Amino acid sequence: MARILLVAKNAFRAVMSQRALYVWAFAVVIMFLRSAPALFSQSNDAAVLTFIRANSVSGALQIWSILCMAAAIYLGSTSLPGELRTKTIITVLARPVHRWELLVGKWIGIASFCIVTLIIGVALGLLLASYLGVHPDLNALAMAATWTVGGILLFGGAAVAAGTCGSAPIAGALTMALVFLPVFVTAMTSYPKPWVHNTGVVLDYLLPPDFLGSNLYGGVVWAPFPVVNLPPGIPRRNLPPQERPTIDYGAEQKRTAESVAYGSAYFLLGCLFLVRRDIKFS
Repeated sequence: MARILLVAKNAFRAVMSQRALYVWAFAVVIMFLRSAPALFSQSNDAAVLTFIRANSVSGALQIWSILCMAAAIYLGSTSLPGELRTKTIITVLARPVHRWELLVGKWIGIASFCIVTLIIGVALGLLLASYLGVHPDLNALAMAATWTVGGILLFGGAAVAAGTCGSAPIAGALTMALVFLPVFVTAMTSYPKPWVHNTGVVLDYLLPPDFLGSNLYGGVVWAPFPVVNLPPGIPRRNLPPQERPTIDYGAEQKRTAESVAYGSAYFLLGCLFLVRRDIKFS
């Protein structure tokens, strides 16, 4: 365990010293751009202003969470290939460190950095909400943050595992497939043709839960869309819902646990591949 924690500490330190400021600066700029409508809105309608502010804060939190998961994919897919390319892995494996311990340490270090980044984003989101005078639902925020942590562990673990192939682009592409394929699998399982349906059912067992279809942060800071002063002729069916989105906490906790389980399974496959792989440094 001490060796794993040492590798994790070194991985965390490496990210902090090389990429942390760039990642955080980029995320802060994106959050600022997303919240700009609320910061600079000149509307005199209190209902409109409240809706814009709530929508901006929830959108900024959602974007920050996506960036945290994207950082997990990028850092995970480049961690091991980078050491293979520069041959620094020779120094690590020359010590009494098993290959699986190296991967576990990197997964922990990268996930820790992304979780710290998430905490910073949540703190900034709360400060923004306080500045704009909107009130977040802390229970919904905790559930949404837990959902993001599940995504970090899933995609980070899968990216580190895929990185055992030695190619960062391939590792990143394989991990990104886990993000987009569940959407198509859902459509395949409802397709009438048997071979398409059966293929979708098999893939549904092999792929993690769908992350693209979720927006838990939409219920964190919410305000009803102002429909009173709408001009005539606008279809009401196209308007946003007039009630705060409900969160099934039990279902979301189950899905988060499934995400962590899938990430662990992919990671275990990566460990088995690296242990059996013949690494050549010449």
